[in-house]
Amino acid sequence: DSRELSLADAHKRTTDLAAEDSKEKRDREAMMPAKEAAERKKTQAATEDEKKKVPSLYRPGEKPQDH
Repeated sequence: DSRELSLADAHKRTTDLAAEDSKEKRDREAMMPAKEAAERKKTQAATEDEKKKVPSLYRPGEKPQDH
């Protein structure tokens, strides 16, 4: 079985695995209570916003000097 998988198209396998993972995620979310699903989406959105923040070496309240 592993030999057949190694000979198969890697790109096709990647897309198949990604589709399977997303289907499993949707199924898990469908089985969750509505309240819990809403809370998860809210926390996920908050963590994505935090990831987008650009790091800075300035202290809070400190601004760059104009040269």
